[in-house]
Amino acid sequence: MTKPDPATPPPAPGRPGPGLRARTIGVLLAAALAYGAVLVLVGHDVLNDMREDLATALARDTARQTQQRIEAKLGQELALSRRLAESLTVQDWLADENNPERRQRFFREGENFRRAFDSRSYFAAPLASLTFYFAEERTAPEPVASYTIRRGNPENAWFFATLRRPEGYWINVDTDKAIGVTNVWINVAARSPDGVERGVVGTGIDLGRFLADLLSSGEPGVISMIVDRAGTIVAHPDPARMEFNLAGQGRIEKTLFTLSGDEAAASRLRALLESAVAAPETVPAQPVRVEGKPRILAPVSYTHLA
Repeated sequence: MTKPDPATPPPAPGRPGPGLRARTIGVLLAAALAYGAVLVLVGHDVLNDMREDLATALARDTARQTQQRIEAKLGQELALSRRLAESLTVQDWLADENNPERRQRFFREGENFRRAFDSRSYFAAPLASLTFYFAEERTAPEPVASYTIRRGNPENAWFFATLRRPEGYWINVDTDKAIGVTNVWINVAARSPDGVERGVVGTGIDLGRFLADLLSSGEPGVISMIVDRAGTIVAHPDPARMEFNLAGQGRIEKTLFTLSGDEAAASRLRALLESAVAAPETVPAQPVRVEGKPRILAPVSYTHLA
């Protein structure tokens, strides 16, 4: 029988060898990594949800603030334009613009309104002569007969569109080439107390000032725009995206729906706009893709925009 070498110590009972220890540590490490991966995935989803909630809240808040600014500005200018249209002095002159006495009374009345308008300007166009009179600082106190409105001319379509509107007014963005002004125009039909059409009067807000004062949110990544019920882009921080002179356009190309990229997305946008019109007290919001980029759209309805 061979005896064990007394110089070699026997292995300690119950103590795992190096291979078992390595396997145990590996299992624990794998479990820890898996648990960490789950936490990272859950945290990523939570962060995404938080980002989307914050973006939705910001979109709704910006939409409501923009709505209030636009309603206040357009509401004020529209109210003044309606008072100008309802003035008996103005209506008497529209009915007989060459009457010297009526003309002088109109000049005095119009000058008071001109100073009250934000742009310090107004216009008046009698239906009888279709002459466009424009009054501003340089021409005060007398308006200038700038040009004659022509039937069938697309650039003059706003005049006849205003007279056809059941609301009695038409707000549009247009460049009046004859006087070299690009404005958000507020056009109001002037009618006698018994409903006889006399012409169109109103004012305009400089487009650049309108975009800077009313559509600039100051928040990075936030874009405010105005679209009509057909989705046409009426006002946008980038004027190149806007559709001008809607009354005279035969084909509308610059719409919110064309930015969506496909018909399915356009259908969702239409439904969202309809819900905003149906419930103006609410601000619906949902994720959409505009020009291939994820966005949160939060539309609100404007009382003074037809």
